[in-house]
Amino acid sequence: MTRHLVIAFLCTSTLLGHASAQDSATVSEPRVELRLMEPKPIEDLTEYRGIKHGYGDNDYGYLHKKPARVLNKQSVAKLEIWRSYLSPSLKKPNGFTMKFHLTEEARKQIADHAGGGDWQRYVVVVVDGKQVGGLQRYEINNCKSAPPDCRAESFNSDSLQLKSRTRLLEIAKTLTDTVVID
Repeated sequence: MTRHLVIAFLCTSTLLGHASAQDSATVSEPRVELRLMEPKPIEDLTEYRGIKHGYGDNDYGYLHKKPARVLNKQSVAKLEIWRSYLSPSLKKPNGFTMKFHLTEEARKQIADHAGGGDWQRYVVVVVDGKQVGGLQRYEINNCKSAPPDCRAESFNSDSLQLKSRTRLLEIAKTLTDTVVID
């Protein structure tokens, strides 16, 4: 009887060990966020440390601690990916740009997060806690002179830029079932 218990224990331990090894080997999906940025730090709203976004000495922006929207398959209506020049001095594309066409619900959530008012902010793409793209203008007041992709009513982000095709595809698969690169 004792021998059978020992064998059962060893088999169970081996199976549990194998299952936990598989779980730890599973890579979690990337977390893709759109965050608003403020020109000055605001207590309890923005991160303490600013990020440089221009050439001037005081060109810093402060990301909101909470995302305006976490992107997923329900918030992205369409995804476009194309080869791009991440460095203007190069003669051939050396990276990729991803453009998110957001659903109406996602746009509304971003506008609600931004609050009312008559102002302009920037949106930054953050993947797994790191900024991975440039800034994109976001117009709360739907200024008609602003490009359509910058207006709150029709906002679409094209600021995610990466060099790694593999990483880009990992991100794209969390946002859509079909990935096409032009």
